[in-house]
Amino acid sequence: MAVRIRMKKMGRKHRPFYRICAMDSRRPRDGRVLEELGTYDPLVPETDARALLKGERIN
Repeated sequence: MAVRIRMKKMGRKHRPFYRICAMDSRRPRDGRVLEELGTYDPLVPETDARALLKGERIN
């Protein structure tokens, strides 16, 4: 199994929101996740607050 870090699209129309996930590369973008690593919100004005990562899950 080839594991990749990918962004799973969530949110609604004209308001994107992404979950940063570790998943099998052969699965679809919104498919089953092995591990959720954090979130990414492109519409937050501060660049430092756009990506929030779970530190205990990333090593």
